[in-house]
Amino acid sequence: MKRLIIAMALLVSTATTFAQKEFIDHFGNVDGITSVYVSKTMIRLLPKLDAGNMDLKKLSQKLESVQILTSENAKASARLRKGCQEIFKRDNYEALMEVKESGKDSATIYLRELSKGRNSYVVFAGDESDLSVIVITGTISVEDIQSITN
Repeated sequence: MKRLIIAMALLVSTATTFAQKEFIDHFGNVDGITSVYVSKTMIRLLPKLDAGNMDLKKLSQKLESVQILTSENAKASARLRKGCQEIFKRDNYEALMEVKESGKDSATIYLRELSKGRNSYVVFAGDESDLSVIVITGTISVEDIQSITN
């Protein structure tokens, strides 16, 4: 029984680690898509940067990773959009907020709870010809995000 519990714990930790980098793994090597992965170690250096009146020290201690995917190529953007929407649906991401501007520009913020207190936020923004996806993972809350935007 003890072995079964340990095996299940390892499986869950592996699955959540996989989920953290899933966006980069899927789209990081696609022509026309630029990808950036910022690790926990690099994030820890953020408080040393001058960010005006924002308190990045408190937030940086809660972040595990930041992934950025962007494309200005219509074909690559369409592939990225379709793939992300499949991930959102399959992994039960919840749309927290959606903004649509005149024309076809839009931005949506998604949330997925990975474990108690640990979340993945996705900012999904663009139009038909370009798209940016920012994935923020960590023990961050909506209040934490609001605190850096004030």
